[in-house]
Amino acid sequence: MILSKNRNNNIFGFKTIYIISIFLFCLFLNPSNSSAVSNSSEKLIGVLAKRGAIQCLNNWQATAQFLTQKVDGVTFKIVPLAFDEIERAVQNREIDFILANSSIYINLEHYYNVTRIATMKNLIEGKGYTRFGGVIFTRSDSNIKSLEELPGKKFAAVDEKSLGGWRVGLYAMIPFLPNKEKSFKELLFTGTHDSVVVAVRDGVVDAGTVRTDTLERMEREGSIDIKDFKELKSLDCPCYGSAFPFMLSTHLYPEWPIAKLEHVSDQLARRVASALFAMPADSIAAADSLVTGWTIPSNYQPVHNLLKSLKVDPYKDFGKVTLWEAVKQHRGTLAVACVLLAVSLLFAVTFFSLNRRLESSKDIAEKELSMRISEETRRKDVENMVRHELRSPAASISSGMTYLQMDEDLSADQLLLVDEIKKMADRMLHITTLNQEISKMESGRFKLKDGLINIYDIVEKELSLIRNYGESRGITLRTKGFNELSKRPIKGDESLIGIMIRNLISNAVEASPNEKDILITFDSTDSIILSVHNLGSVPVGIREVFFGKYVTKGKSSGTGLGTYLIKLIAENHRGSVFLDASIEGETTVGVVLPILTFDE
Repeated sequence: MILSKNRNNNIFGFKTIYIISIFLFCLFLNPSNSSAVSNSSEKLIGVLAKRGAIQCLNNWQATAQFLTQKVDGVTFKIVPLAFDEIERAVQNREIDFILANSSIYINLEHYYNVTRIATMKNLIEGKGYTRFGGVIFTRSDSNIKSLEELPGKKFAAVDEKSLGGWRVGLYAMIPFLPNKEKSFKELLFTGTHDSVVVAVRDGVVDAGTVRTDTLERMEREGSIDIKDFKELKSLDCPCYGSAFPFMLSTHLYPEWPIAKLEHVSDQLARRVASALFAMPADSIAAADSLVTGWTIPSNYQPVHNLLKSLKVDPYKDFGKVTLWEAVKQHRGTLAVACVLLAVSLLFAVTFFSLNRRLESSKDIAEKELSMRISEETRRKDVENMVRHELRSPAASISSGMTYLQMDEDLSADQLLLVDEIKKMADRMLHITTLNQEISKMESGRFKLKDGLINIYDIVEKELSLIRNYGESRGITLRTKGFNELSKRPIKGDESLIGIMIRNLISNAVEASPNEKDILITFDSTDSIILSVHNLGSVPVGIREVFFGKYVTKGKSSGTGLGTYLIKLIAENHRGSVFLDASIEGETTVGVVLPILTFDE
């Protein structure tokens, strides 16, 4: 059995974690099943026929021929599939690859383990786009002017499973549909994007929704005059400007992926992906399929979030599965969670034991020292004792996990689990240390360490950690004034200054609307002035107490400690903080730190 070597150790709690880890790995982490490999020389690519089977073949037949030429020994064929045919074809392995909209892909990934290998670059007016959205539209002579007027009207969409032709549009309309789909007088699913446009044009329905670029394509084909239609925008629809110059009513989402089914070998999938990546933009395959080529698979988390909000597959029955099904689906996650829970229980037991001792000593203290010890002093004593008692098991667990990391018999999954436990224990140690420093700062006992730090390097480090989170929401972190002068050293605590800067920048990212820039300005002429500017207003009611303890508003998970820590750390470095909310809809928060030396 793995993890069964008999080694001596006197580390507190190590044996308990050791035994729990063995049990949980045996319970949850089963060997992965090797997928079956199809040896057939003919491979079928199922394609969602969003504009009908004939149009689908016209668009994608050349791509099948291109792959046949580039992938030796394999012949590829296109299989047009309607919305209601895709799941059956995947379930019965009637096809080998599937090309469909992003929400259908996520559903297939969840239930049938399909794997995306590339994302298309959609050709629109000579350029390639890897994102698309939906346009909600009506006739240009219609009296309908906004989404608020759609309840009680006749409405057309492509299909319940269409992402661009229904789901993204539905998400944009939900604030105005008190009974969701039932709010319409009549809801018609036509099956194709073209037929939705025709239904709106001919007055069969009052309004409809299709994926972006549908109206522009039909106009280029001579089917419609786009001037006969007008778009209806959602309240929070971003303005992408020249980056996406088409009729649009919703946010943008990643383009269609092509995915391999579970029975297709990874080797063949890589060969197909490589061929697609190398497809020239001027090739017949690219021209017929209306793409400029293919790129590495996009991040489809925005589509996951959309489907969760709409509560549709694979999130339709989220939370209703049986306990055993949940265990099977998430056994790896549960293994980590249970081990972390076991670690937490160790802390809880330690804390409970300590609390019992404190309660006992409290009765004696209240009788003997009730006139001599204030409540605040008693609270501080308790905090110090708790901090001391938590550091011991945390340090023991961290040391034990370091010991396990050197075990050459551990598998990759087991090493990952050990790393997670060690990170949690190290974080507990860091939190107790930080709590101690905060206590010193609040009580006036904090002293600056005798060391110089480069605040410029700390800002760069924190920016690297936060930048990915901002980019996931379309937010760009821009800097100004970062030059050689900004590298002047100051006297300070590097860890605390890092926490201050992290809170300063992350608060701005959390408060900023999506797709908006944040400007971080650095001035070190006479003193260090670091300010962060973002769009979004601080509520008038909390501006006077903005840096107060536990002050927060509008954040469900906010603690109100972020801005308080910024002020506390700055003032303990002989600095100050400021808030500028004088311009409506904009906020600037900053800190001012003196350029200190050892002599000061």
